[in-house]
Amino acid sequence: MDKNINQNNFQEKIKKFFTDMKRETILDIIYLLIGCFLFTFLGWRWNMPFAAWLSPVFLIRFFRNQKKFWSTLLALPFLALTTYLKLRDGWDIPILFQILLSIFVPILFVMIPLYIDRFIANKYESILGSLVYPSVVVFIEYLIGLTLLGSMFSVGGTQFHFSAFLQLSSIASIWGMSFLISWTASVMNTFWSKDFKFDFKKTPKLAKVFSVIIISTMLFGALRVAVSDPSSPSVRVGSISVEHQRDYWSAIIDRKTPADEASLYLPEIQALEDQLFSLSEQAVNGGAKIIFWSEGNCPYYEDYEQEFYNRSKTFAIDNNIYFAPGVVKFYYDSFISDNKVVMFDPNGTLVLEYIKTKSWYETYSDGIIPSVDTPFGRLAVTICFDNDFPNFIRQVGKAKVDILLIPSFDVVAIKEFHAEASLIRGVENGVNVVRQSNMGCSYAIDYLGNVIAYQDHFDTDNRIMYSDVPTERAFTLYTILGDWFAYANFTLMGLIIADFIFRQTKKRPLFSKKNNNESPLSA
Repeated sequence: MDKNINQNNFQEKIKKFFTDMKRETILDIIYLLIGCFLFTFLGWRWNMPFAAWLSPVFLIRFFRNQKKFWSTLLALPFLALTTYLKLRDGWDIPILFQILLSIFVPILFVMIPLYIDRFIANKYESILGSLVYPSVVVFIEYLIGLTLLGSMFSVGGTQFHFSAFLQLSSIASIWGMSFLISWTASVMNTFWSKDFKFDFKKTPKLAKVFSVIIISTMLFGALRVAVSDPSSPSVRVGSISVEHQRDYWSAIIDRKTPADEASLYLPEIQALEDQLFSLSEQAVNGGAKIIFWSEGNCPYYEDYEQEFYNRSKTFAIDNNIYFAPGVVKFYYDSFISDNKVVMFDPNGTLVLEYIKTKSWYETYSDGIIPSVDTPFGRLAVTICFDNDFPNFIRQVGKAKVDILLIPSFDVVAIKEFHAEASLIRGVENGVNVVRQSNMGCSYAIDYLGNVIAYQDHFDTDNRIMYSDVPTERAFTLYTILGDWFAYANFTLMGLIIADFIFRQTKKRPLFSKKNNNESPLSA
């Protein structure tokens, strides 16, 4: 009996809670849930470009509507959950670190910009107020991009398949793309706060400025795609992957490459090498003039290197090709290895050697991306994770490289997204790209981002990808000006925050105060 009474009391309390809850509160929770749901599809496992535009619209709405700071904390568990779902198994790190990263990422990339926007944006007229959120987003993305995390969490990196918008990266890199996406969300919230009601005959300044910029960006992109289509001769590239029998990094390098165990792996390593050369022979028969292998596809121990070089040299001479095998060189009793690509020309000369620079493993790389002139244009090589660092890859653009080869090694969870995000480096620098991935998705694109060839490792048995790639590059402003947009953004954010601090200390502000009786849409 008492149990039934207690149960009825509990049900009554729940009913009263929802009855008393304000309609606005329910709507705010709906906005939060929609924003977090869409955030699940922003990059990584299930990347959908539209989610990057819509998710912040609802998250900003939720944060700006909260009158008390503590109520905004409700967003963290939802964002952490959705982040974990999309990051899970996307990086080869222990589960504990995946969980910690799932908390760290939304706090840094999502909640900090939202808090600063909530605190500062409403203190300004609509144009300046709308710029707070995007300026903070780009500031954080750029700074984190200088760390070992790179640009993997950049909003702009999700937009590879939005062709017209993608061309903005040729001017302002992904930072300009992240800014415009975030600014759109902020502007939509300014309009939303007034139920999208304003006088169309007297279009407000914010609507005018935003419309001009967004339309100009899309027109520029569409025009660039329409009139800059590659017209140069093409060269056939054959890129090759052979699946490893085991994770050699964990089995050998992480165990300090014990010399007394080398003989255990030699038979399978030799078989792997023979298979790679066999597929390379097939690629030659398929008309390839440039052949390369995926990242670290052929492992060998340090005392075998000269023998491998001799075999590669002979193969290049016999087949009159540029041959660039991706290898990993083990040093006995050392945690260090050379994850590199070596390139031999048709005369058998070693014309290029590049060691992966951006790596979680210690590396001997000097940080310089070499290039070589060929009858098929200027070639360069970078490796997988290198391409998550726009400023680093800008070396390729400054060197006026025509074709960039990217041997890679991915995981199934992010096979599409990681490839697409790295391909944006090609559009930024006006370079044609061939990216061959073991355990991932391989692409060849021209300098506009048009897909020339595609291959999914998991849907392909004979993993040779043929691509007929343009032999000439395109000019881009990003190659010349670099991260100018990020620096301009820092200046803008610094001025707004400095002015806000001056306001709080009752000093003369840099910008005019907002008239509280004035509609945000009238500015």
